[in-house]
Amino acid sequence: MRKRIGEVIGIGESQAKRFIKRMTDTGMKVKRAKRYYLNPIYFLNGKHVNDELYWLFRTQLNDVLPKGVQDSYVQRRDGGL
Repeated sequence: MRKRIGEVIGIGESQAKRFIKRMTDTGMKVKRAKRYYLNPIYFLNGKHVNDELYWLFRTQLNDVLPKGVQDSYVQRRDGGL
């Protein structure tokens, strides 16, 4: 995966390894079940965040989302909507 990421963004494999680590350390990326997820605060292309991304990055998202939006994710999770 590092090699492929390096190829896509035009850097070597060792630099890609450091880049991926830095993204993880800063909360810009999460890896779950062999998949990488990018934090929508930095990489969102649209107005809405799907439920999966919200729950993966909720700590950071709750700092920027209005309380009503946060509550709507909790209600959906709890079967309220």
